[in-house]
Amino acid sequence: MTRSRQLLTLTLVVLLANPLLAAPAAAQSLSLGGGGPLSPAAADAVDWFGYSPHDDAVRYGDSSDKVGVFVETASADDLDSLQDWANGTPATVLETDAGRHTALIAVEPSQIKYSLTEPDRLPMWGDSGQPLAALNYVERVDLELEVSTVDPIRNLESADSVDVEPPGATAATVLNDGTFGKGMAYDGDSPETYIRDVRPYVDADAVSENGSGVNVAVIDSGVNIGDGRVFGNGSIGSDLRVGDGHDFVEDEPITAANGYENVSDPNGHGSWVGSAAVGADGMAPGATLMPYRALDAEGSGSTSDIVKSVRRADRQGADILVMSLGSPVWNDQLATELEYALSEEGNVTAAFVAAGNSYQTGIARWTASPSDVPEVIGVQSTDAAPPANATKSYYGNVGPDTGGDLSTGESRGVTPDTAAPGQNLTAPVFTDSGTFRNTTLSGTSMAAPVAGGVGALALEANPGLEGDAETFHDRVIESGAKTPNLGTTESEGGMIDAERLVNGNTTDPAPERDLNATAAGRDTANRSLAGQPGFLKAGSRFLGNAAEAVGI
Repeated sequence: MTRSRQLLTLTLVVLLANPLLAAPAAAQSLSLGGGGPLSPAAADAVDWFGYSPHDDAVRYGDSSDKVGVFVETASADDLDSLQDWANGTPATVLETDAGRHTALIAVEPSQIKYSLTEPDRLPMWGDSGQPLAALNYVERVDLELEVSTVDPIRNLESADSVDVEPPGATAATVLNDGTFGKGMAYDGDSPETYIRDVRPYVDADAVSENGSGVNVAVIDSGVNIGDGRVFGNGSIGSDLRVGDGHDFVEDEPITAANGYENVSDPNGHGSWVGSAAVGADGMAPGATLMPYRALDAEGSGSTSDIVKSVRRADRQGADILVMSLGSPVWNDQLATELEYALSEEGNVTAAFVAAGNSYQTGIARWTASPSDVPEVIGVQSTDAAPPANATKSYYGNVGPDTGGDLSTGESRGVTPDTAAPGQNLTAPVFTDSGTFRNTTLSGTSMAAPVAGGVGALALEANPGLEGDAETFHDRVIESGAKTPNLGTTESEGGMIDAERLVNGNTTDPAPERDLNATAAGRDTANRSLAGQPGFLKAGSRFLGNAAEAVGI
């Protein structure tokens, strides 16, 4: 697979007489930069200048001197060899998966690969001190990263207070009629809108389905379930529509007996997302909620907890995933898990993922990860308005993705797949102390559950699509409502439309919609900017913190 960016690589050149050649380890083991079994994130974190993983690497140990890495071996039996390697070293095997012959290990950065900064530590072949990249049964090493919701946008910006044109972008706009900041929705362009009043904008009231029989997994900071006013029929004491769930932050299952408190949400983000998707006033008020807590009270979580949430949701029968989380750095392990869940071997039909809120921040303007995994449905945010009038929220990330996110090009060209209202929306939630209240938020985090709830309506109406993620993905795009103010780099399929999606109406697909001059101009500008060398979504650690979480 072709890499999307050049990684500095220095390979030792040795003579035949050199004793290092006496062992059968692969030649790639001596690579002191990228290449070999190391993912780009792992190679970038520990290169030939020394050992310095970027700030969002998950840390272990009392002094945080170890980082988490995912290791894939050639076979399940090799996991025993990996354990033998770890014994007697600073490394600790935290968990293993024999079925996929993978392990999560806490290691000192110097145990990942060789470095020129300490040449005296280069081991002889066969030495138990060999780093992971030199072990001939190791096929992949990927850094465990923090992924986050950060804070949704609570205070919208005005048009004159936000500079959405990144440095150097003038060259990308000089030959077209649009600019990056025109024709988008800012503060004052969208009145506060209650979540049930969003339903007509996505045609949810035009169908008879309510999501009954569809399982919607919310992977977030937890969900405060409450007394039936949100996840029942809207009245106190009504039967709760809650299925399987788990708190992976504290590793506790949820139970009805304790009021589902094990998955309580101290952050509030996940509770809002769940309410918008399947709450009594949400898009799919008959669907079953499957809450998985993978993010802590600050809205941040490890790759491993998010991966375990996706895996459990898949195995427990989730039909739809809603994930309002992300980072500008590609996450190999999470991408792989989502790809599996959405494959023929998995059970999930669709994953609706927030596109990110960093359009105005320069290099992080491109689709956030994992919304840039081609198999998922990335969701853009608009103001709360009918499709014909809806405009892109100023903060929403766009495509075409540059692939410059350490994804080795897998995300190149990806754009948000659909859009939904996500600006200045109010939804009923419970706090973790049991208080019932309305909360107003903005962000692609808010648009993703709106789209995910609409997806549940369509799946109820079309059970034959269950497990057919590719067809469902394409139908969401092709059935979207026409949105002349929303460019195709901002949402390939326009705004999601429940009636068209339920009825399979793709005779007049949204991608062929007529755009106004301003939206078309932004498309030209986005495509031009994405094609300019150096405009990467995330850089190496030499450009600063490559994986500062995207606010979604």
